[in-house]
Amino acid sequence: AQATAAAAAAQQGPPPASTSALKRIPIVRVAADDLTKDNECCTICLEDHVPGELAARLPCGHLFHKDCVVEWLSRHCVCPVCRYELPTDSVVYERTRREHNREGGRRVRVRKRELDAMNIRALLDVLKAAGESARGCVERDDLIRRVLTSSRVDVVAETTVEVSRSELDAMSLGAVARLAKRAGVVIDGALERPDVVALLEQSGRVLIVDGAAEETTSPVPAAAGDLLDVYEDADVPPTTPPVAAAGGAPDAADTSV
Repeated sequence: AQATAAAAAAQQGPPPASTSALKRIPIVRVAADDLTKDNECCTICLEDHVPGELAARLPCGHLFHKDCVVEWLSRHCVCPVCRYELPTDSVVYERTRREHNREGGRRVRVRKRELDAMNIRALLDVLKAAGESARGCVERDDLIRRVLTSSRVDVVAETTVEVSRSELDAMSLGAVARLAKRAGVVIDGALERPDVVALLEQSGRVLIVDGAAEETTSPVPAAAGDLLDVYEDADVPPTTPPVAAAGGAPDAADTSV
């Protein structure tokens, strides 16, 4: 019966991406170094991406206008460029989706500054998107090395906007907003200072270091209690401002669709 269901699902084509997958798609401000050959335009509407404008970025690293890609993924879960498959609500399809991504040679693109700022959950997200296992990794640095050495992950070298935790805590709302703007983090809908700081921490575009890390410029340490074996096969919570499904209410970052 399971084989019959799988065959029927294959004939019908990929199902829509799940609502939770749509909410996890981050919105980024397009930078010049984003505009590689396969990211010069939104391949759905064929309009060029423009530095400074907002775009939705899939786990594989491809950029699209957020309205375009949410409409597309609401019909089928695959990236229009590389056929990377996002999570779905289909139990049958999910049995083979990760294997499809692994066998299809999907590549994930991540900026170096984002990688440096990622916590354990975010790093596991990257590895899962690339079809890589985190098995054998016991510390955050192990995950970083696994990402850097993966043939399925392209790390784009780039300067990180860095700030110490003490400096951030001392900043006024206006100063935090200016820091976010400099880093390309969208905060248009965030009115309270804690909201803006949360967006900075979730964006991956700001490296926040504590006093000890300041001297060695080492990456943000993993949160206390993070256990790799707990998240190895678990769904990892979002770590970047999400995209809401079409018609959803705007969130604090004004990154909904």
